[in-house]
Amino acid sequence: MIEIGHNLQHAIEFGMLLSAMVAVTYIVLKYYGERK
Repeated sequence: MIEIGHNLQHAIEFGMLLSAMVAVTYIVLKYYGERK
């Protein structure tokens, strides 16, 4: 049970990191597209 919770915590951290990267990429692409 502890192992599952530990893996879940890693999955949540990875998901947050992934969504943050996607958000940054989206903002950069939008900003770059508007500058052109």
